[in-house]
Amino acid sequence: MLKIIFLLLASYLGYLLGIKIGSLPLGIFIGIGMGGGFIGCEFLLRRIKPKTFFILCLWLIIGLLVASVFSSFIKDTLLLWGISITLGFLGANLSLERYQEVLGLFKKKGEKKKVLDTSIIIDGRIVDVIKAGFLEGEIILPRFVLEELQTIADLSDPLKRNRGRRGFEVLKKLKKETAIHIEEDPIGEAKEVDRKLIILAKRIGGVILTCDYNLGKVAQIEGISILNINDLITALKPIILPGEVFSIQVVKEGKDFGQGLGYLEDGTMVIIEDGSDYLGKKIKVEVSNVLQSATGRIVFTKASK
Repeated sequence: MLKIIFLLLASYLGYLLGIKIGSLPLGIFIGIGMGGGFIGCEFLLRRIKPKTFFILCLWLIIGLLVASVFSSFIKDTLLLWGISITLGFLGANLSLERYQEVLGLFKKKGEKKKVLDTSIIIDGRIVDVIKAGFLEGEIILPRFVLEELQTIADLSDPLKRNRGRRGFEVLKKLKKETAIHIEEDPIGEAKEVDRKLIILAKRIGGVILTCDYNLGKVAQIEGISILNINDLITALKPIILPGEVFSIQVVKEGKDFGQGLGYLEDGTMVIIEDGSDYLGKKIKVEVSNVLQSATGRIVFTKASK
């Protein structure tokens, strides 16, 4: 009901304006135009994000204020209106294109947005990290990442399809733990998802959350901060020193002759010298060496008497 009242009011004001300027037909034309403009504005405002609307209004006002400066030495009303509309439109257009950078000016120092990568969503461990309170700041889910997840979930390969569906389950759990903002901004200058992530992170001054080692290296070269959950898990693994003794289950044979393999609770591979004789048994082993690499940690041991 309220919409109808405003629509009629806008049309009536347009009609009165037209009558005052010219004639009855002009009044009817302007009235219909203002009514249609009201409907169009209402339609757009319902679909625009609050932060975009704020920046749009801000720059529109700045554009009009700049135009008002010209009013002191431009007496032609028609020319003045043309300048006002042009500068107002220019300010609004620039704000829509660069509003992320403008919003960055109001952002608190140290508060960086976290951009989710497809790999970290499918991995799922990010839910526990956020639940434990180790991540602060706004969590960003780009629309193109969501679309890639949907593409994976629709594949004919059952393994890949299950990974995509797992990603959607992880997102449901994630939404229960923290607010997730879906970023709609199109990244038209790139096709690959990894490239789009880097461009978006640069644009908003954010950090990429990922499990992808290669993406992390490329992003760091381009000056983008990376939070790789594998690095976090590695840092939190218990320290194992040479000479330490612990018990482990020998689950299979190793690549070299006589080797046995076992795994710690955190997934760390343990290579047991002459451990193949104990296949299927739980034995005590002594650490001889620990190899730390970018992809993980390997513990070399020998059977302890």
